[in-house]
Amino acid sequence: MNIQLSLKKQYPSYNPDGYVFCQENGDPYEPRTYEDLFKRCVRQAGIRDANFHALRHTFATRSLEQGMDIVTLSRLLGHANPSVTMDKYGHAIDDHKRQSVQRLDDLYAAPPQPPSSQPTQKDPWLTMEW
Repeated sequence: MNIQLSLKKQYPSYNPDGYVFCQENGDPYEPRTYEDLFKRCVRQAGIRDANFHALRHTFATRSLEQGMDIVTLSRLLGHANPSVTMDKYGHAIDDHKRQSVQRLDDLYAAPPQPPSSQPTQKDPWLTMEW
C-alpha cells in the first residue's frame, strides 16, 4: 500500500506532500524551527561557528566527492539547472579530479627496486664494436 494513503487513513488531516519532518497535521514546520533546533544541537555538541545552511553545502560537496553526477545533485538541491550547481560547487569536482589523478599516479608508479647484491653482467650487444 502507498505510504501516503496509509498515513492519510491514519491521520485524515495529513498533508499529502510527503514531508519527512512535519507537524502532526502534516504541515511543514516553519524553517526557523529547524534553525533553532540545529543551533541547540550544535551548542550541546560544543561546535562553534556552524550554521544550518552549512549542512546543505556539506551534502552537496560530499555528494560530488563521492561521484554523484551534477545533474542528479542539481535536481536534489532544487537548482534551476546544473550550471547553478557547478557555479556553487564546482570546486569540489576540481578537488575530486586532482585526487583521482593522484590515485592513478600512485597506482602506476613503479615500486623502487632494491639494490642487487649480484654482479651485473654486461650486455654483449652493448659492448660490441661495430
